Amino acid sequence: MGTKNEPGEFDCYANAEPDEPMFVLLARDASAPASIEEWAEKRAQDIRDGVKPESDWPMVKEARECAGAMREWRKRHRDNYKPVVAKGDLVTCTNGHVIGEALRDIKIGDLDWGSAFGNWRQADIPTPGYVGKPPCAICGAAFIHPDPGSWSMHFEDGWRPDSWPPGHPEHPK
Repeated sequence: MGTKNEPGEFDCYANAEPDEPMFVLLARDASAPASIEEWAEKRAQDIRDGVKPESDWPMVKEARECAGAMREWRKRHRDNYKPVVAKGDLVTCTNGHVIGEALRDIKIGDLDWGSAFGNWRQADIPTPGYVGKPPCAICGAAFIHPDPGSWSMHFEDGWRPDSWPPGHPEHPK
């Protein structure tokens, strides 16, 4: 299993062809361990079915170890953080009109804010790739705006970001 500082035996970046597309999962993504385990099970089945060589078993083992290590990393680095949004928090426009509410707790670094909100009173949450700023239907004030590298939503107590604040080691550079 590899890290940024210590690439592993099956390092995809080192093994990729010059123009080969790739996708990297990080432990901060809550869905990463399950996604990796699903891949490992499919690869294991392919080995059992003779589609992939027996020599791939160490890769399957490393993938499963990586999924476990990601869960442990999340416990140490993410799961103990106070939610940035708590279940029941109200999304409001900047003038205080209620737009919707949080259906679950959200911690900084969560990647799926969209499914965490509901009970929309005025507008649907923007979908990925949305570039506009939907206004409050009552007064026209904003309740969501893009920040560089993230989105922020307005709550009763002000704007809250969906990513690490500038200066934090996890903030996108």
